[in-house]
Amino acid sequence: MRKRTKLKSLFRDAFVVLFCLSAAAVFAYLFWQDLNTFTVRSDKAEIGFISLKQNVVQRKFDDRVVWERVTNETKLYYGDTIRTADLAEVTLVLGETKIQLGENTMIQLGSNEKGEFQIAINGGDIQIDSGLGDSNIEVKLDDGSVVNVEAGSSLAAKSDSATGVHNVEVKSGSAQITTESGETAMLAYGDSVNVENGKEIQKNPVTVVYPPKELKLLNLRGTTMNVKFEWKTTDGEDVILQTSRTRDFSVIDTHKKLKSKDTATIPVSDGLVYWRAYTEATKDKSVDGRILMEKIEAIQGISPATASEFRYRTSLPRVSFRWTGNENAERYRLLVSSTPDMRSVVSDSEASGNFMTLDNLEAGTYYWQVTPYYGQNNIGYDGGSEIYSFKVIRNEIIRPPELSAPAENAQIIYKENITTNFIWKSEVKNSSYELTLARDPSFITVVFSAITKENRFSRDFTPSELRDGTYYWKVLRKSGDADDKTPESEIRSFKIVRYIPQDNKLVYPPENFSAEPSKITSTAFMWKLADEYDNANSVAVLQISKNPSFSTIERELTTSAAFLDNISLPSGNYWWRVGVRVGEGAAIAFTQGRMFTVLSDLPSPDILVPYPNQELMAYNASPVTLSWSEVSGADYYSAKIYSKAGTLIKSKDEIRSTSTDFVLDEGEFTFSIQAVSEGEGGSRAGTIASRTFTVRSPSVIVTQTPADGSTIDGLTALRSPLLFTWTGSREGADSYQLILSKVQNDGSVKVVSNTSSSKTSASMNRLSEGSYVWKVAASTKEGIPLDSKEARFVISKIPDLEKALLLSPAKGFVIGAAYLKSHRTIEFSWSEVSGATSYSFVLYKVESNGSRKAVYSERSTKASSVTIKDLSILDVGSFEWSVTPYSYAKDGYLEQKGPVATSSFKIDFASPTKVEAVNPGVLYGK
Repeated sequence: MRKRTKLKSLFRDAFVVLFCLSAAAVFAYLFWQDLNTFTVRSDKAEIGFISLKQNVVQRKFDDRVVWERVTNETKLYYGDTIRTADLAEVTLVLGETKIQLGENTMIQLGSNEKGEFQIAINGGDIQIDSGLGDSNIEVKLDDGSVVNVEAGSSLAAKSDSATGVHNVEVKSGSAQITTESGETAMLAYGDSVNVENGKEIQKNPVTVVYPPKELKLLNLRGTTMNVKFEWKTTDGEDVILQTSRTRDFSVIDTHKKLKSKDTATIPVSDGLVYWRAYTEATKDKSVDGRILMEKIEAIQGISPATASEFRYRTSLPRVSFRWTGNENAERYRLLVSSTPDMRSVVSDSEASGNFMTLDNLEAGTYYWQVTPYYGQNNIGYDGGSEIYSFKVIRNEIIRPPELSAPAENAQIIYKENITTNFIWKSEVKNSSYELTLARDPSFITVVFSAITKENRFSRDFTPSELRDGTYYWKVLRKSGDADDKTPESEIRSFKIVRYIPQDNKLVYPPENFSAEPSKITSTAFMWKLADEYDNANSVAVLQISKNPSFSTIERELTTSAAFLDNISLPSGNYWWRVGVRVGEGAAIAFTQGRMFTVLSDLPSPDILVPYPNQELMAYNASPVTLSWSEVSGADYYSAKIYSKAGTLIKSKDEIRSTSTDFVLDEGEFTFSIQAVSEGEGGSRAGTIASRTFTVRSPSVIVTQTPADGSTIDGLTALRSPLLFTWTGSREGADSYQLILSKVQNDGSVKVVSNTSSSKTSASMNRLSEGSYVWKVAASTKEGIPLDSKEARFVISKIPDLEKALLLSPAKGFVIGAAYLKSHRTIEFSWSEVSGATSYSFVLYKVESNGSRKAVYSERSTKASSVTIKDLSILDVGSFEWSVTPYSYAKDGYLEQKGPVATSSFKIDFASPTKVEAVNPGVLYGK
């Protein structure tokens, strides 16, 4: 004997579904509550709150490690750490002071030794508007620098942990900055400075006073808005102002060169706009920021809609106002007026949400409008909704009962008993009602009547009490109120219809259904048997055939359930139908057959890139491109990337082309691709093709000599070519570009040589002393950069030659008459200087006023002495002579120079008191 199980329990199924939905709702509420609630502490004093938040903002207490999301009105305490995510911002209110945090910013709230409020920045940027009634604020940057902001001042600070550069700008008032090394600077309105790694303070030539670096505008009108830029410069240079929709300014939208101006107006439309300002000399140190203009949709009123009516008789009605919300609005103003110009105000109230109820409106016509309040950009109340109207009507006469159910011409279908539910509405409380049913609208033939004190009535009638046909019903109110002039309701009709059993019918799958072989097994074939067969003596028979006549049966399955699944069939066209077997007889009452198709599997795509074990290159987070051949019949493709360990790390679905890009790190991966086709029976996936490949970054050029951080003797670099060597990339390069730069006195870097070489080496002649930066640039044929990292080296200062030792004449020597009688020349000599190739000799006559006049010189002599034979150039007085050693290369290039050695002497002798004439003899001619 076969045991038959009946799988049909609506009550049990409904209970299980209801229980699961209730549990899911409870856990969803708990999850939402945990995600959106914030902690309130009783052990710490509140110092402020969050007034405005956009996107993800988190807070962590100083004695805890768990981050929690915060919302508007979250209370703040000393020691709190606040951080923002991408495209997030938050405004903190601390007394009269407002602090605005940009995206990817983290700060900690605290106090310093003086008891003043302290903000420690650990990356990101903030804007501080200090209140006049608050004390000074101390801002501590992550490099150890401290900024003291005076009360009533406005300041912007940006900390870039990656580069170590910190920027401070004073928008109004004044501040003082002190670096970790102890350097201090006073900043006034319009001043902007950079501090690199807590050391030197560098004043920026351009300071943008407005707008701030992070500005969000709310576009309530849907038009372009003009943003006024205001700046200050230190030297009055022309300022270039640019805007772009791209962060790297690859596409410039606005370019203005402003001469002798400090303001400009730029039109901005919806979306994100980047801006930068710089001078011709400071393009690489521009002041930049961004403006996010968000289009705000107009507020729409939901209820009461225009021409709505609210009726009452004794108690004023409750009128519920609803409108569409706006996440940027802090609150809403609901204005109700008795005139369409909204000047005769009946109610003026505020709401924090998008709902409000009023119960004080008397009879009349009213007009209402809701206006949001925006704290952003100090907009205030703006962007009000349209003006809607409604009426409040006082009924002088009590309205008759209003019939609700059954509706007009409704059908009540029954199998055994006739279950009826009659419902109506009434303005009068504490009254009784008489329900009357009749076979005719004149209520001549009354079939049922009942009295009830409720405004509903239910009863099960037998078919003999209410025969099939049309009936009419009405309600008579018995309130005893003298004003109840119309106690009788309208008349409605309904039909009583006996349920007629239907034939067996197919439910699912529909006609021309299609599915792939892997999914046909999970397809449930469902049907509905006629009521006459829905009993314990009958079972359903499912037949599947390959022809519509069912002459050949592929499958015949019997079940007492209303469905069958897990049917495995090869690809092809099939027809199915359902009949009934009662007892041990043959199957009867078959339905009409329905066609369905078992699809064949889609073939796997041929992977073109990568080829087996191919090594792909990626640089600077550039994607790698993977491609495959087209599969006939495929609507799209599903691509997946697996790690070497087999973990799925990337996937893309519904790829409509035969290639796709993935950004991958270095490593070994497996790429799988699968074709998918969409049909009425769902999607059909083909077999998966996979391939293993590796990704690596291109091997860059490596600098070798001079080594990074090395020091080279200055004289060696001057006399011998400095050889630069590097190792080439395994990707190969046709040529290399050696770029040599020198560090200037102001810290900037200037390119001094750009040399091409087909080899992995190059040389530079006669490099002077100083700090240098060098790198080698190259690229593959595909344009992939192979540039080396920068290397630094120092060429030391070239030492001076030794000072010459002057020998004769000795210092202070006096040349008199006796000396001149025995010497017809004067010889100047000095000791030879090691390394010197020539000397410069100069003889000066010292004038009475102390000035010197050169009377003799030899600018380039290889000897260590000079002889003056013509003494006529000399005269009585004081003289100085100097010798300077030089070292020249063979080509005449000056390599070294020594200090000037000087000495002095005098020529002094007395004139004769009596002139002795020489006897000339007898003159010729006498």
